[in-house]
Amino acid sequence: MAPKLLFFIGKGGVGKSTSSALISVYLSETSHKTLLVSMDPAHNQRDIFERNFSEKPQKVSPNLMVKEVDTDFWIEKYLKETQRQIKETYRYESAFN
Repeated sequence: MAPKLLFFIGKGGVGKSTSSALISVYLSETSHKTLLVSMDPAHNQRDIFERNFSEKPQKVSPNLMVKEVDTDFWIEKYLKETQRQIKETYRYESAFN
């Protein structure tokens, strides 16, 4: 069976973190192996579950794991890689500048 993905999106303050946490707990308690991945820079899942999370998924219950993505790290990595690719692609022009 292929994994199912649920996305909770919307403007701030509408309950995305709370809804995703509740659905994750419900699914895990109905014998579904569940991974909750939060990309919210506010890290609200820490407040909801009263635990610190990181990039490494942490077991919350037998069927529930939670991971918080470090968006600043991934943005910086993307920008550095993009800069490297541009410099590599246009290296020949630097000889003229």
